[in-house]
Amino acid sequence: MRILKLFLLLSAVLLFGSQVFGSTPEIINYQGRLLDAEGQPIPDGNYEISFTIFDQPTGGISKWSETQLTVTVTEGLFNAVMGSVVPLADSVFSGQDRFLEISVAGQIILPRTQFTSAGYAHRIATVDGATAGEITGKLEISPTDYSVPGNAIAVQNDAGETVLELSVDEVGNSMISFYEPLDAKGSDAALTKSLDIAVSATGTGTISFYEPLDSKDGFASLSTALELSVNSFGVGSISFYEPLDSKAGLDHSRKVEMTRAGLIMFGDTEADTSLIVAPNGDIIGLGQITMGQNSSSGVQTSVLGFDNDAAGDSSSIGGGSFNVTTGTSSTIGGGFSNNAGGDGSTIGGGSGNDVSGNYSSIGGGMGNVATGDYSTIPGGHDNSADGAHSYSAGHRAKAFHNGSFVWADQTEADFVSTADDQFLIRASGGVGIGTETPTGLLDVVGSTGDGSVNFPDDAIASPEIFDEPGISANRDASVVTLIQGSASAQDVITTTITIPASGYIMLTGGGIFESQGTSKSNQAFVQIDEAVNGGLVTPFYTVAGSGDHDSPNTIHFFSVATQRIYVKDAGTYQFRLEAMANPANGSGAISNIINPYITATFFPTAYGTVTIGSSFSR
Repeated sequence: MRILKLFLLLSAVLLFGSQVFGSTPEIINYQGRLLDAEGQPIPDGNYEISFTIFDQPTGGISKWSETQLTVTVTEGLFNAVMGSVVPLADSVFSGQDRFLEISVAGQIILPRTQFTSAGYAHRIATVDGATAGEITGKLEISPTDYSVPGNAIAVQNDAGETVLELSVDEVGNSMISFYEPLDAKGSDAALTKSLDIAVSATGTGTISFYEPLDSKDGFASLSTALELSVNSFGVGSISFYEPLDSKAGLDHSRKVEMTRAGLIMFGDTEADTSLIVAPNGDIIGLGQITMGQNSSSGVQTSVLGFDNDAAGDSSSIGGGSFNVTTGTSSTIGGGFSNNAGGDGSTIGGGSGNDVSGNYSSIGGGMGNVATGDYSTIPGGHDNSADGAHSYSAGHRAKAFHNGSFVWADQTEADFVSTADDQFLIRASGGVGIGTETPTGLLDVVGSTGDGSVNFPDDAIASPEIFDEPGISANRDASVVTLIQGSASAQDVITTTITIPASGYIMLTGGGIFESQGTSKSNQAFVQIDEAVNGGLVTPFYTVAGSGDHDSPNTIHFFSVATQRIYVKDAGTYQFRLEAMANPANGSGAISNIINPYITATFFPTAYGTVTIGSSFSR
């Protein structure tokens, strides 16, 4: 059987588009009649029918095809739903011309049938006048001619002014532009952009925010206020521009830019970089740095903190509050109410410090004043360094003279220099050199021998001889009455000696023994000892006095002297002349020691090691 003709009875509209509920069916309803060579309907039955859509009436490229194996034919009539086997995507009809070719039981029926539009379906070419709708699928809008710049989709207000524009230029660069409302005087509404979102052909993306502009300016699209951009290398930046009035024309410049290189602040022009804050924390800048509620009236100053004033050129204040620098190149690290008035002067911190001398410095403390050039106060309280090159420290130290050095302890009294180039120390607890526990106002502990302390030959005056290390003495014009019947000796007089090294200490002592009040024996035992209230030590004591007296009213005087030698390490020692009344004295005996004295002399050994703690007497 040969099928010669196909009569198209009905071609339903392709059901694509937007629906509020459900998805769009991708099918076409198709109905036709099949006749044989004599024009009679083909026999009833089920036939295999193939449908193919081409882009040309002959030949061309197949855009879609499917085969339905059992299409029912009755008296030559059949009905088929194309897309029931292979869905008909909307892209099949993306071109202007489409042709349908049908094959029945392997026999192609020609010619192909061209797809045409129903009358109102022509309105699909434009959307003007549309009142509502929703697009839920993919929407593609392409310009008809890429050679014509400015192909765009524009959204306009009631006055016909563009408020939103989506455009693609001739090289494929795309942009979304938002426009600001314009008053009636503006003739260049399309140029008064508020926001651009653009992507170039190299993938560079930019978002530009424009400053509000009045209607007199014809270059609104160039007056950028804020720009976010990424270049073709993936480097992103945020740029802020200075505001411009309409008379400035094209002269707009960036003031701040943030990039991967850091935060950059610009001066009058973009080439005049004022400050760069790098990602590694480096701050590189020109000009001044001012933070907090501060003043920086000087040139090239740097101020931090609160209510500080950097008035001197090239001066700086690191922090604190109510600090003032008036000297050129002066510095205050911080603190409260400090004043650096001298050129090149420095105050580290503290409170109420005043530096007026050039190149003078105060480290800190409170209430210190340095008026001398090149003077120094490291800290402390209420110190003054008024002399040039002077130094004062501690409490109420006053270095009033040039080159003077004054250190004072916490005693509540001024300690004042009296001449140039003095070195004065007030230390109530003593000055120790080589020792942590000075035993006098000055205690020097060093190596043995003459190298410990060196003095000129005439350095020691006669009134000082008893106080020198290595020799000491004591003498008293008093009368010491001995206690009769005592079992221990009592102190008569003492002396303290400091020796610089181990060696011998030779002690001598004595006085006048006075006896009276008895006709019997009246004697006393006298010795030198370290221990207090010690007992008599043989052979170190001496006996003073005699046996029976001729009368209790007779007074007798006897000279008494004793001596003893100790071996000691370097250090300070106290020795005493002590005496004890003879327990065998007669009743009523009175025993006195008059004008006692004691002397200690140090002799370093020249013969090597000696036995420490031993003593000798004669």
